[in-house]
Amino acid sequence: LGDQAWTYNALGLAYKVSGNLERAIDLLTSQVEINTAIGNQRHLAVGFSNLANTYRLYGKIYLAEFTARKALQVLQFDVVDYI
Repeated sequence: LGDQAWTYNALGLAYKVSGNLERAIDLLTSQVEINTAIGNQRHLAVGFSNLANTYRLYGKIYLAEFTARKALQVLQFDVVDYI
């Protein structure tokens, strides 16, 4: 599943760059769902961050902020695990 999540992230970023933000959001959301399910905190934080940036470009500022805060929460949780 980890490879599938990575692929969704890469495809989502490619769609974002090409301007197809709706498809990018779908793929990046799938990446987040998979990494949540398998507990991969670092990749989950990257997924949230990429998704937040895509929401921002799409004009969904509230969702961008909400999702960016989720990335920050995951990173703070991950750092605590390593201290």
